[in-house]
Amino acid sequence: MHRKLILALICQAIVPVITIVVPFSILALLLVLGETLPQEVLNANSINVTLHGKVCSILIIALTQPYRKFFLDQLKQVLK
Repeated sequence: MHRKLILALICQAIVPVITIVVPFSILALLLVLGETLPQEVLNANSINVTLHGKVCSILIIALTQPYRKFFLDQLKQVLK
Protein backbone atom coordinates (compact mmCIF):
# COMPACT_ATOMS: atom_id res chain seq x y z
CA MET A 1 0.00 0.00 0.00
CA HIS A 2 2.69 2.48 0.96
CA ARG A 3 4.83 1.60 -2.04
CA LYS A 4 1.94 2.32 -4.39
CA LEU A 5 1.31 5.63 -2.65
CA ILE A 6 4.98 6.60 -2.87
CA LEU A 7 5.06 5.63 -6.56
CA ALA A 8 1.96 7.73 -7.23
CA LEU A 9 3.42 10.72 -5.39
CA ILE A 10 6.74 10.44 -7.23
CA CYS A 11 4.95 10.30 -10.58
CA GLN A 12 2.83 13.32 -9.65
CA ALA A 13 5.97 15.21 -8.65
CA ILE A 14 7.77 14.34 -11.88
CA VAL A 15 4.95 15.46 -14.20
CA PRO A 16 5.31 19.21 -13.51
CA VAL A 17 9.05 18.94 -14.01
CA ILE A 18 8.61 17.27 -17.38
CA THR A 19 5.70 19.38 -18.61
CA ILE A 20 6.60 22.81 -17.23
CA VAL A 21 10.17 23.13 -15.96
CA VAL A 22 11.96 21.35 -18.82
CA PRO A 23 10.27 23.29 -21.67
CA PHE A 24 10.82 26.65 -19.99
CA SER A 25 14.41 25.73 -19.16
CA ILE A 26 15.06 24.85 -22.79
CA LEU A 27 13.52 28.16 -23.90
CA ALA A 28 15.55 30.11 -21.36
CA LEU A 29 18.76 28.37 -22.40
CA LEU A 30 18.13 29.09 -26.08
CA LEU A 31 17.37 32.73 -25.32
CA VAL A 32 20.51 33.11 -23.19
CA LEU A 33 22.60 31.57 -25.95
CA GLY A 34 21.08 34.02 -28.40
CA GLU A 35 19.58 31.33 -30.60
CA THR A 36 16.63 32.10 -32.81
CA LEU A 37 13.65 30.09 -31.67
CA PRO A 38 11.79 28.38 -34.49
CA GLN A 39 8.00 28.54 -34.30
CA GLU A 40 7.86 24.74 -34.07
CA VAL A 41 9.81 24.80 -30.80
CA LEU A 42 7.51 27.44 -29.34
CA ASN A 43 4.43 25.49 -30.43
CA ALA A 44 5.78 22.22 -29.02
CA ASN A 45 6.56 23.86 -25.69
CA SER A 46 3.11 25.43 -25.52
CA ILE A 47 1.46 22.09 -26.20
CA ASN A 48 3.66 20.38 -23.63
CA VAL A 49 2.76 22.91 -20.93
CA THR A 50 -0.97 22.66 -21.66
CA LEU A 51 -0.81 18.88 -21.22
CA HIS A 52 0.21 19.26 -17.56
CA GLY A 53 -3.31 19.13 -16.10
CA LYS A 54 -4.47 16.33 -18.33
CA VAL A 55 -1.44 14.15 -17.61
CA CYS A 56 -1.84 14.70 -13.85
CA SER A 57 -5.51 13.73 -14.00
CA ILE A 58 -4.78 10.59 -16.00
CA LEU A 59 -2.01 9.62 -13.58
CA ILE A 60 -4.26 10.06 -10.56
CA ILE A 61 -6.89 7.82 -12.13
CA ALA A 62 -4.33 5.25 -13.26
CA LEU A 63 -2.29 5.08 -10.04
CA THR A 64 -4.97 5.42 -7.34
CA GLN A 65 -7.06 2.27 -6.97
CA PRO A 66 -10.35 3.83 -5.74
CA TYR A 67 -10.32 6.40 -8.54
CA ARG A 68 -9.40 3.75 -11.09
CA LYS A 69 -12.24 1.47 -9.90
CA PHE A 70 -14.78 4.30 -10.01
CA PHE A 71 -13.63 5.39 -13.47
CA LEU A 72 -13.80 1.85 -14.86
CA ASP A 73 -17.26 1.30 -13.33
CA GLN A 74 -18.51 4.52 -14.91
CA LEU A 75 -16.92 3.59 -18.23
CA LYS A 76 -18.63 0.18 -18.17
CA GLN A 77 -22.00 1.86 -17.55
CA VAL A 78 -21.48 4.25 -20.46
CA LEU A 79 -20.41 1.48 -22.83
CA LYS A 80 -23.44 -0.76 -22.09
